[in-house]
Amino acid sequence: MVSAVKYPPINHAISVIIPAYNGSYFIAQAIESVLQQDLNPAEIALEIIVVDDGSTDDTAKVVERFGERVRYLHQANQGVAAARNRGIEAAQGQLIALLDQDDIFLPGKLQRQVQCFAAHPEVGLVNSGWQLIDPQGARISAIEPWHDLPELNLTTWIVHSPILPSAMMFQRQWWKRVGGFDSRFDGVDDVEFVWRLALAGCQAIWLPQVTVGYRQHQQAVSSRSAVNRAQTFRTVQNHWFSRTDLPDSLRQLEALARYEGLTWMAWHLYHTSCFAEMGQWLKDSLEFTGTTRYLTVADWVKRFRGYCQSYGYSLDLQRLRTLPPWQRLIAQICSDRDPKVSVIIPAYNCDRFIEKAVYSVLEQDYENFEMIVIDDGSTDRTAEVLEPYLDVIQYVYQPNQGAAIARNRGCKLAQGEFLAFLDGDDFFLPGKLTAQMAVFESNPAIDLVQTGWFVVNAQEEPLTQLSPWEVAPDLDLAAWVLHKCVRPSAMMIRRIWWEQVGGV
Repeated sequence: MVSAVKYPPINHAISVIIPAYNGSYFIAQAIESVLQQDLNPAEIALEIIVVDDGSTDDTAKVVERFGERVRYLHQANQGVAAARNRGIEAAQGQLIALLDQDDIFLPGKLQRQVQCFAAHPEVGLVNSGWQLIDPQGARISAIEPWHDLPELNLTTWIVHSPILPSAMMFQRQWWKRVGGFDSRFDGVDDVEFVWRLALAGCQAIWLPQVTVGYRQHQQAVSSRSAVNRAQTFRTVQNHWFSRTDLPDSLRQLEALARYEGLTWMAWHLYHTSCFAEMGQWLKDSLEFTGTTRYLTVADWVKRFRGYCQSYGYSLDLQRLRTLPPWQRLIAQICSDRDPKVSVIIPAYNCDRFIEKAVYSVLEQDYENFEMIVIDDGSTDRTAEVLEPYLDVIQYVYQPNQGAAIARNRGCKLAQGEFLAFLDGDDFFLPGKLTAQMAVFESNPAIDLVQTGWFVVNAQEEPLTQLSPWEVAPDLDLAAWVLHKCVRPSAMMIRRIWWEQVGGV
């Protein structure tokens, strides 16, 4: 946190670098937002450098209106990385702030970041939050990454990359030390630059405030630029994880970093209507997921929903699920599922626990199953909680009729040779299905396998363990009647016996 105390004069000099390419429509607003910063010239010297990267519109004329308040440099078109480097090479300030031509600084941005450097002289980079704005400058939503990512260390940068160039300020000496921005990675050169800073030992901290308006407009979210950016980001990751100087602790995070990058870029491709590419990026992420493919599908939905919320709108799940690339991908993921086991979950007003129940099934190492959830007339958020899982489970709603009828309906829909039951407020422990199926496969004469169970509280903390075989080693009629060994969630039975006895 930045202290509220008044700092003594610090005599810092800031150079604001604005790379521009055909930016005549918004660049005046960008420059004005810098000029309107509340800085004391006796304490902080400010220069603004616009690097025109070969514009063919009226960018030069717009910048000329500001006269000597802005330094204007022109170069043949070489890309944003080269433009940033050109501006920093010409800069006189020891602190560098970047500003894209269509973004704006919010009041107080530069002053507060300078205060961070004054309070933390060991720091080489100060990062901040940003808000999305529409073409007219109206606020859409705020992005405040420090809540989930409080430490700006090498792991945070490479795995999560909470990077917006306009939200940063860094010491010029660090730019020089790592060799500036790399034009090979234009479009994500800012990300790769920060990664190199972190690897070189540059310390970074948050200014936990929203300081920038990040403008959303047609050119900024074009399909072509989205595809190019995604491809370049993949190139950057390939380049980085082939380095020989990465610490082992970071190399072990490669799968997580690649999964984070692929899923984020997949959403960005969805956001820009590049649906075929979205499907390919999601498919590629399966190689790096740390969980089962069924849980991965649900994770995609949750991530897409969260990203959409960050950008100020709700994910249209019905639209997503009707996209051919999404449908083909789900079909491929589920095509080899052979439902030998049908897991039946009756649910009634269990929105607090139902996700844990479903999750515990989807994370089983035994994959030849199907899951059928019968919502028995719930009036709470059960259906909403289950929404991210609907690609990989079967969900049926019925008027409230009780758990027995709900189980029977699930059994009627089941395709598996075996039935496993799970109450909506229970959960399977890892390996449950595999262990029970191993018993059936070892002895074809067995028709029912019952296990023990834990009694847990609402926080899933074990209260007691029940091992009914200790008092009833033989599961005969007497054992069922006298010792009450029945617990539906611990049972698996051959489906034929459910049919023969007429259901529950």
